[in-house]
Amino acid sequence: MAVSHGAATNLGATYLLGMDTQQWFGLRGMSNCCYALMRTNKRPPGWSVVKWNAGPPVDSSPLGKILG
Repeated sequence: MAVSHGAATNLGATYLLGMDTQQWFGLRGMSNCCYALMRTNKRPPGWSVVKWNAGPPVDSSPLGKILG
């Protein structure tokens, strides 16, 4: 488990995925209270993204719609 914030999350994931770290903007930034799940694998670069910018279920109640 790693905890991060902002661009460091994207840059770290980009590095682990073997992507050009100068072009890390290819990954969407994380929303508040969201997470990424990455898993090691045997194929290069050795990591894969299972979930990106995942978070709690969206509240479909009227208040949930107002709060977004």
